[in-house]
Amino acid sequence: MPDHPLFRLIQSLSKSEKRHFKLWQPYSGQRKSQYVRLFDRIEKNSFPKEEQVMKPFALNQHAVLKNQLFHKVLDSLVDQYQEGQIYGEVQLLIQKSDVLYQRRLFQAAEQLLKKAAKKAEKFELFESLITIYQRLKRLYIFILGVADRPHHIQRFWELEQRVIGQLSNLREMEWLSMQVFDWYYRHHYAKSEQEKDAYFQLVDHPLLQEVDQAYSFSAKVIFLNTLGLFNDCIGEKVACVQCRADLIQLYQEHPHFIKERATQYLAIYNNWLLGLIHLKSYPQAWKALQEAINFPQQLGRTLKGEEEMMWFRLYHSLRLELYIRQGQFQAAVDSIAETKAEMERLGQKLNEVFKFPFYYFFAYAFFALGRYKEALDWLEPLIHKDDLTFRTELFRFARVLHLALHYELGNHDLLSALCRSTRRYFKKSGSITAVEEHLLDFWRKAPHSDPRTAFQELAADLRSSTKDMETATPLHHFHYLAWIQGHLDRRSFEQCYKTLQEV
Repeated sequence: MPDHPLFRLIQSLSKSEKRHFKLWQPYSGQRKSQYVRLFDRIEKNSFPKEEQVMKPFALNQHAVLKNQLFHKVLDSLVDQYQEGQIYGEVQLLIQKSDVLYQRRLFQAAEQLLKKAAKKAEKFELFESLITIYQRLKRLYIFILGVADRPHHIQRFWELEQRVIGQLSNLREMEWLSMQVFDWYYRHHYAKSEQEKDAYFQLVDHPLLQEVDQAYSFSAKVIFLNTLGLFNDCIGEKVACVQCRADLIQLYQEHPHFIKERATQYLAIYNNWLLGLIHLKSYPQAWKALQEAINFPQQLGRTLKGEEEMMWFRLYHSLRLELYIRQGQFQAAVDSIAETKAEMERLGQKLNEVFKFPFYYFFAYAFFALGRYKEALDWLEPLIHKDDLTFRTELFRFARVLHLALHYELGNHDLLSALCRSTRRYFKKSGSITAVEEHLLDFWRKAPHSDPRTAFQELAADLRSSTKDMETATPLHHFHYLAWIQGHLDRRSFEQCYKTLQEV
């Protein structure tokens, strides 16, 4: 794919967005013809080579054409989606009031500003509110008499100070939250008391002690999100899920924010449901998942852009995880066709970050059913991904499952080299856990002269490495004990997994 963002932008457009661009274009003649020709050439090439795409156009026009078309496409998207977006509506009302003010139509300008203020207050557009109050104070110099003017200007000055306080509170809450999230992205879950202390120090601030210290809906969302992540990282899973449940309730008490911030709500709902799964609250999780199916209908409009991606991930990914957690591996495999069809429908709108967890779940489900070659095929894209900037835990799980698959396929001659490369990967992405050390040592020594003894020793090593084998982070996506027990009892992974789940 060429470097210029124009190519990726056009490839990301939906059918309706492409159609809107071609119908919308506010220009005509030869310029329009050139833009449409270039747009069509890029659209029809999934992975265009820039020199081939630009070949019909004069060389001295290439840079100008690409830059102008890039901004025309952006203008088209803004035009298509600005209706119904509250910030755009408020800004447009302010701009219209400015036009009326310049023509000394002060009463009409005032009405538009009051309408804008009502919308901005409802959706906590604090910066816009400050602008609106300033405009109103300016207007009242011309509208009101000398006697009435001070009272009304004072009123809007007080409103402005209140909003400035809310905005300041929100910005400080955002800064505190960013520090916690940045620490999480760099260090992930606390694995020692020292690492827990680091998280406690990050939330040791007066604003992060009580939700009442958040002065607006937006600030409360940040507070609960931050405390939810904090509790998750220090291992307080119940408290984490409660924070996310409180977030869901907060949004449901302010339903207009669900419509305006649908992607944020879906992300919160996804994290809450995932927390329920980790707590093994499966009936509640299935109920919540079924309710999520109807989200587009509850929203009252078609999902668009990132909303569609978020809903896809929430429903299809967590359905797979629920099947796998409950040992319903055949049901998981049976659901793959539907998920793949939806992936194909979404096409390039679905990026790598969304796809990789599905590949892992597909592989794991096939692994559990003993269909190792199919599992290996789904796992390959994750193994050849060297980017350590996102989802490192997922790639660590994938590397472990990759070794287990080659062990089951009898590829013992590969295991020693694979263990070395896996160890290097673990070191690059962080420290190696005790569980991972024991597993690498086990596979490095394959084939074993006495497999039964080797598996018994591995089980003992793993149990000694963690107090709770069910909730330890490295075990979330591979039940090692079920795999070991299957080899010891000569039973399938699926049978052993279900037996251990019932204990």
